[in-house]
Amino acid sequence: MRGLIREGATIFLSHASSTTRKYPYTWEATRCGETLVGVNTQLPNRLVQKALAQKCLPPLADYTDIKREAMLEKGTRFDFFLEKPGEACFVEVKNVHYQEEGVALFPDSVTARGRKHLVKLGAWCQAKGQRAVVIYLVQRDDCHAFDFGATFDADYAQEAVRAQKKGVEMYAYAVTLSPQGVVLKGELPFVGLAAGAKVTQT
Repeated sequence: MRGLIREGATIFLSHASSTTRKYPYTWEATRCGETLVGVNTQLPNRLVQKALAQKCLPPLADYTDIKREAMLEKGTRFDFFLEKPGEACFVEVKNVHYQEEGVALFPDSVTARGRKHLVKLGAWCQAKGQRAVVIYLVQRDDCHAFDFGATFDADYAQEAVRAQKKGVEMYAYAVTLSPQGVVLKGELPFVGLAAGAKVTQT
């Protein structure tokens, strides 16, 4: 929540009617200046699932089978598993809400789990000769580029570069949020450390 928890900030909540929830409200977004920034970490997966189904992500538009919560091996699960004849692809989605000077950064804190995912995806690419993709979903529309947050987790940033060199593809997409809904804005270019070894589909 770096940069988002500020006294006096305008926030947006959604109400759930479920009686089994601990709290009836979910913090959905907060306003930073003129920008609405998504806070709900469950939203990126739902957005990506819909974008995959509607063929809105060009690098992944030709897969015919989409599965959620796919197991690579015991103890290692990824957000999506995509298939088409002769090809399979694991997809991991990361929520991004932090930015500095218009550059979206991930992570904004240490994430050992995130680094483990990169190691596993890189090994999958090398061992199986199949695709693996990390999508950084930026829940704000005031960013012009994406980079790894090496200041906050240097190990993750270095592992991300290694994963790219092993064949893991990485893409960053920004969205525009409003009280009326969420719209996919488009892909962000990689800069800095993230741009050094970026791998995309050929």
